[in-house]
Amino acid sequence: MKLKSTDYFFIAMLTFLHQVGVAHSPEPSQAENTDSTTELKQKVASGPSDNDDRLRMFGGVVDVSLESPNAIIIPFFNVNYRWSPVKPPGTKYVARFGFSSELGTNDIIMPYVKVGPELRLWGTTYVDGHIGIAFFFIGFGGTFGAFAAAFWGANAGYILKISRKKRVEFEVGINSPIGVTEKSVFFPYVALGLGFR
Repeated sequence: MKLKSTDYFFIAMLTFLHQVGVAHSPEPSQAENTDSTTELKQKVASGPSDNDDRLRMFGGVVDVSLESPNAIIIPFFNVNYRWSPVKPPGTKYVARFGFSSELGTNDIIMPYVKVGPELRLWGTTYVDGHIGIAFFFIGFGGTFGAFAAAFWGANAGYILKISRKKRVEFEVGINSPIGVTEKSVFFPYVALGLGFR
């Protein structure tokens, strides 16, 4: 069969369109690789997102007046490392729940450790309850001793993210020793500090 010139034209056009389509339509495996690469880049750019573990440094004040009618406010400095299972600020969610723990020290109570449930709201606001052990080192009458005391408490805070790894944190809370005094005593505090992931 003899082809006409118009037939050659249509064959050429179909061949051209087919080649353009192949060139601009990636294979399924390429598309999947592109999506995976994009997702990986987003994870790397946002930093670790599985939890909100961080080093924290706080300055604050605590009320140690106990049953005194007059408030006795003293300043304190605290350094701690907090392990938190919830996702950090910048991650879109309404609420997350998990168990967090904290190891720290300050210039009032020396080393301490505590653990308890944490509720994180919108990635920036947290509320938790905890139970822990604090270690005291006391010198008296030329002797030096150390003892441990259990305590329980609760706190709430707000996290302001200023970079991928830094944030400003505001925290209020209350702690109470267990079995140290006949009556329950409470030590409320307010603190402001920096957190580093």
